[in-house]
Amino acid sequence: METGGGYSPEKEEPLMKEEAIRKGTSGFDDKLTGLMNENGVRSHVNRYLEHMDPQLPCALLLVNIDDFSEVNASRGRRAGDRELCRIGKILSHSFRANDIIGRTGADAFVIFISGAVTEETLEEK
Repeated sequence: METGGGYSPEKEEPLMKEEAIRKGTSGFDDKLTGLMNENGVRSHVNRYLEHMDPQLPCALLLVNIDDFSEVNASRGRRAGDRELCRIGKILSHSFRANDIIGRTGADAFVIFISGAVTEETLEEK
């Protein structure tokens, strides 16, 4: 048993998990769109809320694609998958790099915004 500054799995595990999250290999990414999945969004939002200034404004946007099942039914699943990827890219380009964007269901997306959030900004998005 080593004392002092030796190897400690307890110290390494959080670092490995954080690295996996950054690389998208932790099970927190949606394989189709490349966005975070529900677990990733939940984890990142919870971590952010634990450390944020309570005076800082934030917003959680829920986006559901109406009648999306009709796309799959009429044009096929591959076409539906392409549409989901396109929507994911639009959302990624429409929000800031530090906003949390994820796909949380078959046709559901979520965006967590913090900082300079105004009603006008949200309406614009």
